[in-house]
Amino acid sequence: MIGANVFNATYGFMTFYYCNSLGATKTYAIYISLLSVVGLLAILVNFGHHFSATKQIATLTNDPKQRDEYISRLITTKLILLGAAIGVYLATVMILFPVATHTYLLIVGFLPICYEAFFPYWFFNGIGENSKNLIFNALPKSLIVGYLFLLQPGMQEALTLISISSGLAAFVAWAYIMTKKGFSFQPIKWSILRSEMQLAAHGFLTIDAVDLPLKLSKFFSATFFGPANIIAFELYEKIFRLFRLIMTSANQSLIPQTLHNKVSALHKKYLKVFIAASLIAACALTLAQDDIAEVFFIANYSSASLFGLLIFALPLYACTEFLGNGCLLFSSKRHDYTRALYALIALFILFVFIVGQFTKMIAAVVYSYLMYELLLAIYVSYSVSKLKQ
Repeated sequence: MIGANVFNATYGFMTFYYCNSLGATKTYAIYISLLSVVGLLAILVNFGHHFSATKQIATLTNDPKQRDEYISRLITTKLILLGAAIGVYLATVMILFPVATHTYLLIVGFLPICYEAFFPYWFFNGIGENSKNLIFNALPKSLIVGYLFLLQPGMQEALTLISISSGLAAFVAWAYIMTKKGFSFQPIKWSILRSEMQLAAHGFLTIDAVDLPLKLSKFFSATFFGPANIIAFELYEKIFRLFRLIMTSANQSLIPQTLHNKVSALHKKYLKVFIAASLIAACALTLAQDDIAEVFFIANYSSASLFGLLIFALPLYACTEFLGNGCLLFSSKRHDYTRALYALIALFILFVFIVGQFTKMIAAVVYSYLMYELLLAIYVSYSVSKLKQ
């Protein structure tokens, strides 16, 4: 899983570099704007299933029939949610991004959600080999990257290939599942869907919600920033996503203890190490900001230096990701955590529009996100300090 996640992050940086080097700023910015809508809709389509489905499938490995029935219901649920997402996507684009009227851009902008919706992370976590996860991620996307850098197509062809690669990775993974794992689609028991959606809602309200402010920041930037600045924000979001992979991998070791509302001294030591590492990373990225901007062709973007402030949220991000999802998600305090999380998200949105009355919306979003991470880090640290050792 770590290998697959790191590859996906690397793939994102490489495709960003290639597309931005082509210089078609307006077209690429519209594409990123559409992806900002898709990023929010992916939370809806996933609806916590990465968490609930992994847990459920892991308990059904010895009963192929029940496993197939569950996966069939899961696929059906995702198809329903994907249909709803298409409607929301088109309505949002017509209202907020009327310039994205080209049918081609609308289609390639929406295609990446197929990866989020149908790449079976939960299947491989539950009953498959994680090494296959890396292969099915890497093989189709590696071919795409090779094609981009060897044949150097134009923007339209490049965006099409990048979007298709997501669906291709999912298709290859499912082809393996169908042929090697003996999965066959089963009749749907609609009466069970409701209870399974309630189970998935727990993951939706906690794990997926942590991503909301960052995705909302990207969405706001796509709405208010203008073409050049949304490209700059896209780069910094990729840095955050890469950093989150490290924290997500690290906090898994906390789960067994926090089932009993405990956290060890060793884990507190880990937290200090991660915060120290993130401080070093923040300083290094800040010092190298001019070089990063030049390498990724954003040196001339007016607000690139303002977005650099986001780097200073990395230490706070380390704290909330490690302690929040690692400890509070599985402790008896998770309901308080969920309420606090959504209250802070609401405050973040309110702060964006209040500060936006006194400064540029670009700065308002960045300042609001920094405030959100600070308040959430304070809340999470305080809550975890109350857990037993």
